[in-house]
Amino acid sequence: MRLNPQQVQEFDREGYLFFPGLFTREETKVLSDEVPRLYAQRRPENVREKGSDAVRTNFAAHMYSTPFAKLAR
Repeated sequence: MRLNPQQVQEFDREGYLFFPGLFTREETKVLSDEVPRLYAQRRPENVREKGSDAVRTNFAAHMYSTPFAKLAR
């Protein structure tokens, strides 16, 4: 995918781009279904809330999750 000049300007201005319909429902479901499995792992990439077991953020999922690795390619 190549961005057109307008998209580049929008990214520079907003910091992100939005592509409605880029992924199918099935594709997003695969990723959504993967998140609980990732969060259940005790890895340094899962940053948890202080005093809680809740995952605040997850880093580098593409390094150890096949669905997220495919997304990153």
